Amino acid sequence: MITLPVTRGAASPAGAEVPAPEAIAVQYRRASGRERALLLEVLLRPVGPLALVVVADGVFRPFFYRLRSRTSPIAGEETLHVSPEDVLRLACYVQQCDPDLLAVAAACGNETVGT
Repeated sequence: MITLPVTRGAASPAGAEVPAPEAIAVQYRRASGRERALLLEVLLRPVGPLALVVVADGVFRPFFYRLRSRTSPIAGEETLHVSPEDVLRLACYVQQCDPDLLAVAAACGNETVGT
C-alpha cells in the first residue's frame, strides 16, 4: 500500500502517514476549483472509458470525451459535482492500475494548494 506523509492540518498525529488515496481526497477537499480540475486531470489519465462510467457511480462520465479527445482541460466549475469521496474512490482505483501516478497526483496537489 502506498502511503504519503500527512500534510499540515490533517487530522492525524504529526509525522504520521495515511494511505495515498485518503491524502489525495484531503488535498482535493482543500483545493480551489482550478486546482481540483488539475488534480482530476492527472488522476483520470489512466482511467479507461468503462471505469469512467463505473467508478464513483459514474460521476466522472462527463469528462470522457474531453479527456479522450484532449480538446480542452477540465474547468474549475466542472468539479463542483465531484465530491472528495468520489475522488477517494477514483484514487483507490488509480492505485490499483497505476500506483506511481498517485505520487504524481499528490505532488500536483501539494504544489497547487501550497502544502
